[in-house]
Amino acid sequence: MALHKPTESQVAAALDRVRQLLEGTAPDQRLTTPERVDWDGVKAVLMLFETAQPVERKALLAAFDRVVRQGRELPANVVAPIIVLASVLDLWDLEPAVRELSLHRDGLDTSVTEAATNFLAFRHVA
Repeated sequence: MALHKPTESQVAAALDRVRQLLEGTAPDQRLTTPERVDWDGVKAVLMLFETAQPVERKALLAAFDRVVRQGRELPANVVAPIIVLASVLDLWDLEPAVRELSLHRDGLDTSVTEAATNFLAFRHVA
């Protein structure tokens, strides 16, 4: 049985959830201290991805791709962790978006450029 492509509303909902988790604004993170938001947010996105049903996972992948493609407009604390997670999870479908972002490094936060460089280096080695 073929998986259906996620709807725009599913991708938008996934993107909103990912941003909330990484920015520490999700309702279930209200007790997370500011010092822990970065680690707890990445952990929460990873758990969300690992427990997602197939269609939800496709929506998350599309949301991850959108984050990278909008990498110049979004906060670094959202973009860099998504690229790192994509590298760790071998999400090579994001390579074109990461490669495009890395071509235009001027003005990008160091965390984003380092994440993109590492992603592409791991991709080259793999």
